[in-house]
Amino acid sequence: MRAVAGSLALVTSPPRRRSWLGAGVATQRQGSRDSPRRLVALVWVAAWALLVSAEITGVSAHLHHDAVARASGDQWTATGLFLGGWVAMVAAMMLPATVPLVDRAPAPPSVPGRRVVGAFLGGFALPWTGAGAVLLSFDMSVHRAMDTVPALAARPWLVAAALLGVAGMAQLAPSTRRHLAATAPSRALAQKPQKAFVEGANHGVRCVRADGPLMLVMFAAGAGLALMAALTVVMAIERSSRVGRHAVAAAGALLVCAALIAALHPGWLPGALAGGG
Repeated sequence: MRAVAGSLALVTSPPRRRSWLGAGVATQRQGSRDSPRRLVALVWVAAWALLVSAEITGVSAHLHHDAVARASGDQWTATGLFLGGWVAMVAAMMLPATVPLVDRAPAPPSVPGRRVVGAFLGGFALPWTGAGAVLLSFDMSVHRAMDTVPALAARPWLVAAALLGVAGMAQLAPSTRRHLAATAPSRALAQKPQKAFVEGANHGVRCVRADGPLMLVMFAAGAGLALMAALTVVMAIERSSRVGRHAVAAAGALLVCAALIAALHPGWLPGALAGGG
């Protein structure tokens, strides 16, 4: 929780005051940095507001991947609603961990920081949208298999066990820790929006590789707000230099245990997971 609070403090912290000597230059530079922070904070708050309001009003049922499988009319509309909800969920969960990188965005007068950060966020959303489409296609294939194999349809918890097991093993793989290390900021963003968009897309790909196992669980569980908040904290802690690797291993071990529970005692799991997504 401290890791998330620290990340959000970077987003919302007010400009720091220096001595009156050179205060004008310091305020101008700080204002340049605050502009990207405010944009990220606005996107983050808007994403959570959308998801919370959808949950309260019942609209969230139309954002679930199962809604696409149940859609009897326009599949494109159902798919679009799912992908929109998926991108909002990614923004709500991933932006706190992305703040340190965005905070390094330059803001020279010729290229406002808002345009650079906006291009970066657009590029960041691109691979996550693709990941959502791939997961949706996989889910549709699972539904078709369950419709054609009666034995599998009678035991949906086996699908949940398989998904949790794959996610847990992927979480424990050394490559996940390498990808998490690669998501750390190493330099400032490009000053041109076009290059910032490419950098955002590359960063998004690295995050998909690093956080894919946990997001697979999020996908299968149907994006519940409580689980979203918990996984947001976990992903922020995983990027901590001191306890990150231990958090990665602990999350992987918990997922493997959950897979065993799903296979042996499916009634112990929440309904969304026990039902196989």
